[in-house]
Amino acid sequence: MPDTRMKGILDRGALADIYRNSLSRIPTVFGRLVYLARLRSFDTGRYEHAGLAQMYGDSEADKALRKQHLSIFMEWLELSTSRQLPDLREFLESLGTNKKQTLDTWRKLGPYRNLVPISVSSQERDLFITDIQSMLRTLTAEVGLAWSDPVA
Repeated sequence: MPDTRMKGILDRGALADIYRNSLSRIPTVFGRLVYLARLRSFDTGRYEHAGLAQMYGDSEADKALRKQHLSIFMEWLELSTSRQLPDLREFLESLGTNKKQTLDTWRKLGPYRNLVPISVSSQERDLFITDIQSMLRTLTAEVGLAWSDPVA
């Protein structure tokens, strides 16, 4: 376990590692957001990444991933809609799945709600969800589906 004198150095190191080794390889902001959200445990809210934990300890890995998730989330919110929609389209194309089926699942289950960091305000969460749902209305119409809001 790292000692507390190294905390700042390790935090920057863990942040740099996650960006250099993972996030920099993901071409879309939305994809980075999805990647980070998937590292968060649904049960505990802690972020888990075996490689980072091995190098920096569980606590430092969690802290670095938590910070990075919030940072990428805020980056997404700061994008204009004219940049968000193409980014989301590119992400969907990168999945290699049937786009219509994916969008149908998203409109039924609302999995994008799990992308929101725990620490954001309710206004930021609501803005994200409203923006995503607006874009999904557009995308579902493009593939011939009618939008219906998932369970709130």
